[in-house]
Amino acid sequence: MSQISMHAPIGDLTISAEDNIIVSLDWGWAQEQNTNTLLQDAKSQLDDYFDGLRKNFDLPLEPPGTKFQQRVWSMMEQIPYGKTITYGEIAKALG
Repeated sequence: MSQISMHAPIGDLTISAEDNIIVSLDWGWAQEQNTNTLLQDAKSQLDDYFDGLRKNFDLPLEPPGTKFQQRVWSMMEQIPYGKTITYGEIAKALG
């Protein structure tokens, strides 16, 4: 697994990838940094997002999770930039 950590306005973040696909974005700083081009691009896109220069991401994502988690994440991807939706609204929409 490859990882890169970064400082962000919301705290330290670690991006992880396997087989050139992003599998996680976690709070905290990874002890071991093993980066690649994809992770450098992901860090750059996150930096742009936090600087207000980016609203959409162009990265291959495949986070592991249950079918329900996958449904929640799929719905979260549809939330427009700047819009706030509660957990309750997501749960209601998913049934």
